[in-house]
Amino acid sequence: KDRPLQKTIFTDGGAGTSMFKFDGDFEKVRYLDYQLQFFPFYFGKKEKVLIIGSGGGVDVLNALRAGVKKITAIEVNPATVETVNKFSSFNGGIYNKYDNVEILVDEGRSFIKRTKEKYDLIFLPLVFTTSAETIGYSQVENYVFTKEAFRDYLDRLNEGGKLAVLVHGEPELLKILTTALSVLGETGENVPTALKHITMLQDSRIMKKDRKSVV
Repeated sequence: KDRPLQKTIFTDGGAGTSMFKFDGDFEKVRYLDYQLQFFPFYFGKKEKVLIIGSGGGVDVLNALRAGVKKITAIEVNPATVETVNKFSSFNGGIYNKYDNVEILVDEGRSFIKRTKEKYDLIFLPLVFTTSAETIGYSQVENYVFTKEAFRDYLDRLNEGGKLAVLVHGEPELLKILTTALSVLGETGENVPTALKHITMLQDSRIMKKDRKSVV
């Protein structure tokens, strides 16, 4: 009742992921422009995008709004995909209506290692969770943010492509930054040069304990 434009899906009573009300009119969801997780879709080539951890589908919606021609979304939890499809009349059928959207129930790192495709953007939105109740997913989270995982992501980018990660706050941000610098260092980049390839943004409107950042 308090959020008529948004529904939240909870996994085991813990991690929440949101669906947004959408009827096919992109103008009605322009308010999503002001959310930090739309930033990766603002610029650069957008022919093919891979979203790892698509949850309730807001990132698929953002990719559609940005004009991405081919969207592949990976979600590890089949119940989440089933729920998004069940509420397609609310969310505009973002998982089953659009020919340029492919939804796969899979583990992101496993998919990256198997696929031969390359992407203009690989986006991992809030793959880290902050709830103790989601401990069953902790191994998945750790697996997708190792140095080996980052090497795989970079190998699957087209020339000029981007890897973007949305995290909950400073601890995760520092972990991702350290990993990225380490992997770039292995390619011969010193820290000052490697930092030229990295942009970090933080949403200062959110309370510090809930603050979100994108790398």
